[in-house]
Amino acid sequence: MSRKIRVAAAAAIILFVIMAAVGYSSEKEAGDVLSTSRVESFNENVFRVNLTTNPVTVDPAKAVSESELLLVRALYDTLVDCQGGEVKPAIAENWVFSEDGKELYIQLRRDAKFSNGKPVTSSDVEFSLERVLDPTTASPYAPLLTAHLGGTAVSTEVEPIDETSLAIRFSKPRWDFLELLGHPAFSIVNMEGVLNSNFGHAGTFMEPAPPVIGSGPLKIVEWVNKRNVALEPNQHYYSVVPKVDRVELVVNDSMATTIYDFGAEYLDAAYLRTADINKMILENPLLRDRLFTGSLVDTYFLSINSQTQFFKDIETRQAVIAAIDVTQLIESSEIFTVSQSPLKGLSRSDGIYTGEPKKVLENMGYGQDTKMPELIFSYPSGEVAAFIARNIKDQLESSLGISVQLKEMQSQGAAMIDESAHLSLVQWTVPYTGNVAFFPYFLGQGVNPFINGHSLGEAGLGYFNQIGALKEKSQRDQYYTLISNEISQQMVLYPLVDVKNLYALQEGRDVPGSLKAIFGITNEKEVP
Repeated sequence: MSRKIRVAAAAAIILFVIMAAVGYSSEKEAGDVLSTSRVESFNENVFRVNLTTNPVTVDPAKAVSESELLLVRALYDTLVDCQGGEVKPAIAENWVFSEDGKELYIQLRRDAKFSNGKPVTSSDVEFSLERVLDPTTASPYAPLLTAHLGGTAVSTEVEPIDETSLAIRFSKPRWDFLELLGHPAFSIVNMEGVLNSNFGHAGTFMEPAPPVIGSGPLKIVEWVNKRNVALEPNQHYYSVVPKVDRVELVVNDSMATTIYDFGAEYLDAAYLRTADINKMILENPLLRDRLFTGSLVDTYFLSINSQTQFFKDIETRQAVIAAIDVTQLIESSEIFTVSQSPLKGLSRSDGIYTGEPKKVLENMGYGQDTKMPELIFSYPSGEVAAFIARNIKDQLESSLGISVQLKEMQSQGAAMIDESAHLSLVQWTVPYTGNVAFFPYFLGQGVNPFINGHSLGEAGLGYFNQIGALKEKSQRDQYYTLISNEISQQMVLYPLVDVKNLYALQEGRDVPGSLKAIFGITNEKEVP
């Protein structure tokens, strides 16, 4: 090989390595290199925000993490919009229930199109919903469509009438079904796009992600696993298209790096998980005056292991809950300088349990004939979770005389229960409020609070089948609250507090309202 050929070959290899290190979009020309360096200058036409976890999929039927659900909301649209608990039209323009609540007729928008320009049809809707129900999809959201959470399952059948209308039929009344259809899991996907590709998975520098044909306001143009996801406006979207050239989502699970990137104006917005927020962050001058509340809410639950000897009796469970004052928990630390609210109905501060909880235990022989046990209390890692756990430990030890040993779980934000512990603090993040679908999903799929198979059976979870029989939403909301309290009192799961997540926005950065809706950024300025 001549020297010139060797030099040319070496140059080609160097160029190839540089392109691989930088990365390029599968939808751009080969020579159009896209830099993702943190030294990039601030670009008014690019909106850049961090993702706290690496998205594994953008398949609506399988997306479970915050990052995945955010991408699903950006890439797809649902039949209806249920944010805030009010049902509004989306891809579905009109709908009507039959008199008995067993049939739902839906009319689609005629201008609804996928990102490839093809119209959204009733066949796509049929495919999207039945795909969630299909056991081979293994979607954790399937029980929401069948109400298979107790009692007899409710069958759900989807039947297209013509290109833009369809009927959904149930074996029992499902007046609540529209509220379920606002869940991101039931986003409308393109049948051809799902069947003809390795749908919903990330790519690498060498192997670009397969195309994702969505029905939402944005589309993917680049997706490098564990690094970044780049989006552009979907010009075929029927509603408001974000007024930006590009949206870049930077995968970063380090809060310190996120704050650095925000200070360097590499990020236009910084998403701050409440589990990571502490006094140091709130005092940071880069963040203090630029905080806005987000629509994501961390809900903290106390789970009691009813399979342990001490908690087999409902009286001991009620005594422990009665000893916890949620209002005192919130007011006792600066950590709750962010928006928060106690959940009603299950603590001493709500007046549900009266009397002296310690006397309840004494009447059962504890502290006299039977020694007070030492309880193991597990909690997920994170500033807020750690404080809640310490506060509850102090309250139980001072009011009941019970020794509590804390056990940190290395699973920040994970909604899980430690079967080896007496008590578990469960953290569950939801992207919407006012949607009754989340609590039954939480009980049935997202978390299994029924340790070792112990459950309420038809007498308990069967309540959720009865929700669908209530025609008025106000009745369903009232009944939902009632049964949530009753199930918690009978079982092991007690809600404690809701804490809103926060965003920091660059000063003077005008974020389009459509992007705020996608990313859950409200207009509420948070004043620490």
